Amino acid sequence: MRKIAFMLSAATALLLTSAAAVDYEFTAVAGAVWPEGNLGINSEGIVGGEFQFNNVSEMIKPEIAVFVSPQTDYRDSTKETTISRFVLNGVHEYETVLPITPFVKAGLGYEDVSDELHDNEDSMMADAGFGFKHQWTDTIALKAEALYMLKYNSDRWDNNLAGLLGLTFSFGGGEAAAAVPTDSDNDGVYDSEDACPGTPAGAVVDSRGCIPDTDADGVLDPKDECPDTPAGEIVDTRGCLIDSDKDGVPDMSDKCPGTTAGAVVDGLGCEVDDDRDGVPNLHDSCPDTREGFAVDEVGCPVVKTLKLHFEFGSAKIAPESEATVAEYAQFLKESPSYKAIVMGHTDSVGSDADNMALSKARADSVKAMLVEKGIDPQRLKTEGKGETQPVASNDTAEGRAKNRRIEVWLLK
Repeated sequence: MRKIAFMLSAATALLLTSAAAVDYEFTAVAGAVWPEGNLGINSEGIVGGEFQFNNVSEMIKPEIAVFVSPQTDYRDSTKETTISRFVLNGVHEYETVLPITPFVKAGLGYEDVSDELHDNEDSMMADAGFGFKHQWTDTIALKAEALYMLKYNSDRWDNNLAGLLGLTFSFGGGEAAAAVPTDSDNDGVYDSEDACPGTPAGAVVDSRGCIPDTDADGVLDPKDECPDTPAGEIVDTRGCLIDSDKDGVPDMSDKCPGTTAGAVVDGLGCEVDDDRDGVPNLHDSCPDTREGFAVDEVGCPVVKTLKLHFEFGSAKIAPESEATVAEYAQFLKESPSYKAIVMGHTDSVGSDADNMALSKARADSVKAMLVEKGIDPQRLKTEGKGETQPVASNDTAEGRAKNRRIEVWLLK
């Protein structure tokens, strides 16, 4: 036994020397051993310690294990024995998943039996097993493992199964112990790389540990009802572009904010005006007005009548009436689709022929002034109606004054 202890001590010193300040772990373990029936030994309690050297190799990490089963009973005897096992294992650890690190191990060792019976002898042994470590802190972990132990006693191979539970303590100045990964919020991103610690359970996170905001609008993806908002746009709490008048065009692009509810709008957020008369369809009582007509507040063409009065027997427009002609000329400019017939009228004083000629002359005077104000002469026609269409009685001076007039009819 002293020879085996010396060999294990020498192996430990060799590992410490070759690893030179590498990090390592010590695990205090306890558990049970279930021996093969022909050994005549009751189930054993077992205690011990495991020393694992990290950074020696990424693939296989050396481990020295010492297990002791004290005062183990033989079933058919009052005799007791203490079984000591000394093992050098190679441990392979798999990638850590959250705080769990699975591992497998295998190795060779020596079993010392203090009181031999039923061919239980001191002998070489082998073991193999698997388990996991659950990291609690950067330096402390819970370790659980199951081992299969094989030993040659006299002329037969005997089997033992062991279950162990222990606490692992990490030591040393290297990187392995200090870099034990933890993930406090269980989001799959280790704390050392987690830019958003405390993420709610079950949330999908990006590589930084943060709940993503794909369109960078300030509303995280799980709550974003409009996940493809263009960059730089202002959004509401749902992650959607703000549309105050609810016309389907966001405020930032809406050239006509405050659109009437229910109105059909174009891409700029303005009410559609199909006939382009300045009155939106929703309010247009004449939705098919041709371009070029001045319209009223309900979108219908405006019709104006020009009425001028002349002095008795004259075709000259009085100076005070020139402003009325100018105003009418402006109306015709704003309604370029209109053509007009200028008709002159007289009272009944004089012969029919003279009155017809005078009414035509008055109509021509008005046309001439409209042309002077910028109206295309091709849009204007003149007619003389003489005394044929009175609007008042010719028996009074007042009535005759009303009959001396100009009327303009608009033609579409």
